[in-house]
Amino acid sequence: MAVILSPENIIIGNNFYSMGYLYMYGNGGEIVVGDNVSVNTNVQIGTSVGGRIVIGNNVIIASNVVIRSYDQGIKASQLIRNQPHTPGDVIIEDDVWIGSSAVITANVTLSKGSKC
Repeated sequence: MAVILSPENIIIGNNFYSMGYLYMYGNGGEIVVGDNVSVNTNVQIGTSVGGRIVIGNNVIIASNVVIRSYDQGIKASQLIRNQPHTPGDVIIEDDVWIGSSAVITANVTLSKGSKC
């Protein structure tokens, strides 16, 4: 099962495979997925306004992974629920493996051939 919200902001390359329970949402941001990308079950990939996620070619994403192109504010003087999301980019280059239960947020780059 896949839930895709705001598909107009999402581009998926050739040979994309998802085992199921994929949640992908491009809420005002952009998601670009390369070729030969495999996603295991229970994965969330989401953007917000001003954010961008780029996933290269030949990337493997294990189960229970969360990739989000924003961070939550953490000022001690404000309630956490009243703090803004800060958008940024997540860049996952070619030939990357992301292991189970990884959480990747804004302004992170995983270099070509890396394991996370």
